[in-house]
Amino acid sequence: AQAREYAQFASEITVPDPDPENIPANLAAIQAYLALFSGQPSASISSARQALDLFKGSEHSGISVVAFILGNSLSLVGRSDEALAAFGQAIYSAEQIENIHIELPAKNASASLKRWMGQLQDAQDRYTQILDHYSKAATPPLPLATSYIGLGEIYLDRFELSQALKFVKQGLEIAHRW
Repeated sequence: AQAREYAQFASEITVPDPDPENIPANLAAIQAYLALFSGQPSASISSARQALDLFKGSEHSGISVVAFILGNSLSLVGRSDEALAAFGQAIYSAEQIENIHIELPAKNASASLKRWMGQLQDAQDRYTQILDHYSKAATPPLPLATSYIGLGEIYLDRFELSQALKFVKQGLEIAHRW
């Protein structure tokens, strides 16, 4: 509630023209975030689309975050194909600025959505690509926990219990550090 008050106050401030800081876009992004985490995915979708329309130039940092919010919001209302496109936009923008903190969760969300759409092989391929790319690091990134667990869930869906247990255990080991 307090964040909503501050966002409302900020939206009433006059923004200089031209706006080098993308203030209107960032305010719309904040509204999208607040709506998503307040259980209002439709309002989040509207604000996220507004933010994406307002970002000027190649503002990959803001675009990656807002596209990720949009993907999650679209997922919640069952618009899976649009959600996948939004996750794709988030991944692309995050890769441009090497932001693994958006890139990896967006890739995981995309794979998870494919699983929920019943496209198990595509979901498995996505998780496997994530693990092949990131698990070789000396210290694997913590969001890999989601990748391992997601892959374990796919094996569980296929009743391959030993494989499911193996991947879920690996994911939980990373999650405990997280």
